[in-house]
Amino acid sequence: MAAEPVKPDDLAAVKEEALAAIAAAVDLDALEALRVALLGKRGRVATLMQGMAGLDPGERPAFGQAVNTLKGEVAARLQERREALRRAEIERRLTAEAIDVTLPGRPPRRGLPSPGSRDARGPARRRTPSCR
Repeated sequence: MAAEPVKPDDLAAVKEEALAAIAAAVDLDALEALRVALLGKRGRVATLMQGMAGLDPGERPAFGQAVNTLKGEVAARLQERREALRRAEIERRLTAEAIDVTLPGRPPRRGLPSPGSRDARGPARRRTPSCR
């Protein structure tokens, strides 16, 4: 199956769509799915690279360079958005898990008497069978 030839207009359209989709991603899972759809083995950028086969040999280097520039820009924007979403997630968790230090603490647990205090009350009874 031969790839259909690409046009410079396709490059601009992919760039606009990619940047808009990256900005609209609301969580890390959606961003990862978008990364695969754009930069994956069968993603939009790979499709552009495969479509270069239909271009004139003189146009290929310039178009290939433009596609590589697009790939770098999309990867950079994805990384920026990933960091922004991570910071937002950390901020949300810190807000949700905040501890009010003005509240009273938990009362201490009462344990068993220590062996020393037991000796002060008298010898402990042993449960041994009598040998009478």
